[in-house]
Amino acid sequence: MSVNFVIASSQLLEKASAPLTAVPVTVGMWFNMDAAGTLVQQLWGLQGSASTNMFMRLTLTASETLSASTKDSGTTASAATLTTVCNAKKWIFVVARFITAANRRISAIFENGAIEHANNTTSRTPTGIDIETLGGRKHSSTSEFFGGQIAEFWVVKGDVQTDTGDLKNHTLRQLAYRGPFSLPNIAKDIVEYRSFRQTLVSDRDVGSEVYWSDGYKRPVWTNTNACTLAYHPPLTSEWRKPADARPNLAV
Repeated sequence: MSVNFVIASSQLLEKASAPLTAVPVTVGMWFNMDAAGTLVQQLWGLQGSASTNMFMRLTLTASETLSASTKDSGTTASAATLTTVCNAKKWIFVVARFITAANRRISAIFENGAIEHANNTTSRTPTGIDIETLGGRKHSSTSEFFGGQIAEFWVVKGDVQTDTGDLKNHTLRQLAYRGPFSLPNIAKDIVEYRSFRQTLVSDRDVGSEVYWSDGYKRPVWTNTNACTLAYHPPLTSEWRKPADARPNLAV
């Protein structure tokens, strides 16, 4: 299964605490857009509740292209944006890397197997980050809701590649088709993983489908406006779950 978001219902998953508040941060997920539109749709974000201008986020632009952007105060958001238009009802895998204040990168595998990378080097340093969301943007209000499905979501404290350049294609494919727990150098830095196969929020966690790192509080997600479960992206038999990587990674 996956988590399904309906724009008209203003649905999102939110966590009223952010385990990570500064770079470096890497986020990965599979997603499936319901329909083409003309509005910005936020897939994931770390944002400040006291301001509309402090965030790191992964979005679909109004032109249905993928973008990883950062904003601090009144400055213009600086974004690494792909040019390939996302097609509705097609599963796409994306990794957004917020490496330093002046280095953000995004990589994606599209439904036809094509890979694209982009980067941005304008320096931005958001402060006051205290909320994490999926399926929409949350600050003093809510906005930029996403319509579609998200699955196999994970966040890493740090970058997933040592050279800070474009993500190697073979690494991107491994993350997409075998999962982040298939790479020990990445698995050790995973802060949180949620498959969304069986449950949506924390009070119904299933140990084999979620993981959070030692040293971080148990993540508490809230289902706002009744998100539901939907179908899952097709994954290979080589997909690695937390317990497959190391016994002590199981919740």
